[in-house]
Amino acid sequence: MKRWTETGGHHHTLRLHGFRIVIHHHIDYPADVWLMSVHGDVELPKERLHHRDLDEAKAEAVKMLEQRLRACLHELKAVQ
Repeated sequence: MKRWTETGGHHHTLRLHGFRIVIHHHIDYPADVWLMSVHGDVELPKERLHHRDLDEAKAEAVKMLEQRLRACLHELKAVQ
């Protein structure tokens, strides 16, 4: 089972295959706002999460990535 790791106190990272999801704060947003960025084989810019609670923000980030990947797969299948 994959687990989130805390890096630097303000970054929480989940590594999956060729990419990583990072939940983090950013100076341009209020201190209680979490953002999600995806790096690696899949690159997504930072996006503001609706949940302020860290565990809920993590779940929201995973769900957002899942939805995007499903949309990509749907488009890919339409090409074949």
